[in-house]
Amino acid sequence: MRGNVNQPPFRKEHFYPPEYLWCIFVKKKTVTDEIKAALRNISMLMLSVGFLGVGMLKLIAFPAMVTAFEQWQLPSWSMYLIGVIELAIAVSLFYQPWRSKAIMAAFGLMLGAICIHLIAGQFSQLYGPLVVLLFAGLLRFTES
Repeated sequence: MRGNVNQPPFRKEHFYPPEYLWCIFVKKKTVTDEIKAALRNISMLMLSVGFLGVGMLKLIAFPAMVTAFEQWQLPSWSMYLIGVIELAIAVSLFYQPWRSKAIMAAFGLMLGAICIHLIAGQFSQLYGPLVVLLFAGLLRFTES
């Protein structure tokens, strides 16, 4: 039996005001979310522009690219294949469902580039693929 019969079974102060409930259900953007979004956009833009430019140089058979592939003793068709893959990566980075696959393809392509440069003894040429790996890792980190 309750002590006070006039007391309602609930009190008004037990309920939260409506503005507080609204704050519970709406996810607030934090500074960290904004920084992650900015880093994602910057790395996505840098990767796509880089892959687009280098892929086009390979597809138009730029003389420096032809010379490089000859030095590495790779077949001429591989230059075109890699160029198409780089263009596909550049485009796929902007389509959300394909982005993670494009990042993994960029990782694989850059690991191959690092191996080629190491085998050829071109240690000064390692900076490009390493920077691309850095941006791809940053993009992968900001995606999750």
